[in-house]
Amino acid sequence: MIELVCRRILLGFLLFMLLGPAASAGNPPVIDFHKGQLIIRTLRGDALIDIEIAETPEQQERGLMYRSELDGDKGMLFVFKEDKNVHMWMKNTEINLDMLFIDAHGKIVYIAHSVPAFSEKLVSSGYPVHAVLELPDSMAAIRHIHVGDYVIHSYFAP
Repeated sequence: MIELVCRRILLGFLLFMLLGPAASAGNPPVIDFHKGQLIIRTLRGDALIDIEIAETPEQQERGLMYRSELDGDKGMLFVFKEDKNVHMWMKNTEINLDMLFIDAHGKIVYIAHSVPAFSEKLVSSGYPVHAVLELPDSMAAIRHIHVGDYVIHSYFAP
């Protein structure tokens, strides 16, 4: 009887060692994003940004969560089916970001600079917007991107 209990304990321990770390780490499922490019037209010239596009609710919920880096000229574009007041947060997002809120014509109407990683404080557009572009921290300042500049992409009406 004791031998049977010891075997079960040993089997349980081995299963935990093999499966436990992966199961308990809470590794999120992989979500694929379409990739593309957009241009931000500024007074100092155009900034070309490689983007991942978050269109579906699942993609938008995930966003840039669980990523430890985002290169300088890369970003994520969240596109909404209809213009609305948008509220974003940084739960499980490991990097500081700039958030650019964009209307249906591609005009940047608000920029939240240096939004801190892991913050659960809501960042709101304040206006109905069609999209939000997340860029690495301080990239809006580095690339001289301001409210009133335009984002050129097929998602925005000219």
